[in-house]
Amino acid sequence: MSLKIFYENTHGFNANIVKVAAALSGAEYEIVKTTSDELKETKGDKFTLPYIEVEEQGLSEVNTILRHIARLHPDSGLYGKTLFENALVDTVMDRAITLFKASHAVGAVAYGHAKATAAEFKANKEKYVAALKHLEELLGGKDFFVGDAITIADIKVAGICVLPFRVLMDPGTSKQIPNLLAHFERISGNESFKKFFGTTHVAKRPIKIQFVKEEKKVKEEKKQAPKKAEPKPKSKLETLPPTTMDLNEFKYWFINHTDRDAAFEEFYTSRLDKEGWSFWELSYIKYPGEGEQLWKTNNLLNGFIQRAEPFGKWSYGVQMIYGEEPNLDMKGVWMWRGHEIPQELKDHAQFDYYTPKKLDIDNAEDRAYIKDVWTAKDGPMKDGTIIANWSYQK
Repeated sequence: MSLKIFYENTHGFNANIVKVAAALSGAEYEIVKTTSDELKETKGDKFTLPYIEVEEQGLSEVNTILRHIARLHPDSGLYGKTLFENALVDTVMDRAITLFKASHAVGAVAYGHAKATAAEFKANKEKYVAALKHLEELLGGKDFFVGDAITIADIKVAGICVLPFRVLMDPGTSKQIPNLLAHFERISGNESFKKFFGTTHVAKRPIKIQFVKEEKKVKEEKKQAPKKAEPKPKSKLETLPPTTMDLNEFKYWFINHTDRDAAFEEFYTSRLDKEGWSFWELSYIKYPGEGEQLWKTNNLLNGFIQRAEPFGKWSYGVQMIYGEEPNLDMKGVWMWRGHEIPQELKDHAQFDYYTPKKLDIDNAEDRAYIKDVWTAKDGPMKDGTIIANWSYQK
């Protein structure tokens, strides 16, 4: 029995949910990339993407597709093992529709696809959290929503959560849905799930969102004496013990040095204040579909560097794009004040998309790696890795 899955967008979570279900069902399937216009021309107006064909019969609508795949392969257990479990799966699938609508309302604003005022976003966020809490209650302390194995209900809920969990999770919400978060980690760790969704990531704090300003009615008010501006609280980095290394002098000297290899050795042996500075590797967490085109990856690189400019008074970093299309990766080596990850970097809108790893410059292997990144320029690296592009923060 042949199954064809038609989809349009690699990032489309509905299509990816269907692909995961097909993989877990044990079915033989074929994935076909198309467009909505092409589907309309060949299949008519009644179908939308994602769309499947089984023995030349077509279906669309995600829940319908999931149920059909599960019914075609009852031994997979994707629809439960009894008629009652079938009904429980349907219950979770129906409840997930509420979560989808709520997560779409907040996710579209978070990803910049829609605009909202702060008040509108807050109201939608409350609905989103309420939907999560309801599913938390349905799940309870179980590993799966229904029975003792994964079903299409688990796939559907986890698939909906991938994008909002990546940018909107916060400590307050996390505390209210501990079982659902554990469930997400469990399902997203499944190899079939990772095949189509990639490595997932749960944010520790939400990204900063640009809201539309609310229109306020102009009122005539008595003029009041302007309040004195309160002094801004000092950064913790400003409270660190003084450093013997002048960062601006170092940047100018190192960036303009004609022999970077020699400059790095001098930096390590006589200029570096090891007590005042630490070294870190920042590796970008690549999502499926990313890293395929250099120009798009360049946008990610430049956006990260530009947003890190305010942090430049305390840091120096070289960030690089490695490899070749369609398998580009991005990572770099940074030096900053102190020996912990500072709040200024945590507040960076894209920092949650990176994995930080502390390096020990007194370790020969780590020091060689730092030197290689800082001196490679157009590459390749000493191990032969191709450098597609690079940028330094100054």
